[in-house]
Amino acid sequence: MKKVLLGVCTLGLLFASSCKKDDPSGVSVGTSGSWRFSGASYAPNSSNRNDNAIAFVDKTGNNVTFFFQDYPKTDGTYNITWKSSAPAANEVSILAGTISPLLIGASFGNTGKTLNVKVSSAGKVSITCPDVTIAAGTGGTPTDSVVFSSTNLSE
Repeated sequence: MKKVLLGVCTLGLLFASSCKKDDPSGVSVGTSGSWRFSGASYAPNSSNRNDNAIAFVDKTGNNVTFFFQDYPKTDGTYNITWKSSAPAANEVSILAGTISPLLIGASFGNTGKTLNVKVSSAGKVSITCPDVTIAAGTGGTPTDSVVFSSTNLSE
């Protein structure tokens, strides 16, 4: 299980930092909102998206990625889960990471918790997530549970 989590977290971190500013898949530098992970607060500097995920990245590379079955096109409430494959239509998986110290975590064990997505007329999303548990650890090994939340993270 630790190897699977490490692999998934590594892919998420690569996704979060892989898009270039001229990438037509959807990089936005006019982001707003904040997220909290393991007791620290972060503000997005940019966001990257593809057909089923959106990542918010701060100036130093700390990031959070939300995985959907399909990129949201309408407002909705999503059940928070963790799956190594694509979530179901009404589900979202969360992957968060910091650069220093290296800390990565995934949204295991959040039965009954939801997050809200609002979609603007321009198709930009805003995500608000209550406190949820993230299985996290240094070096990619989940050794602890930390709290994650977001407030109006917007493209």
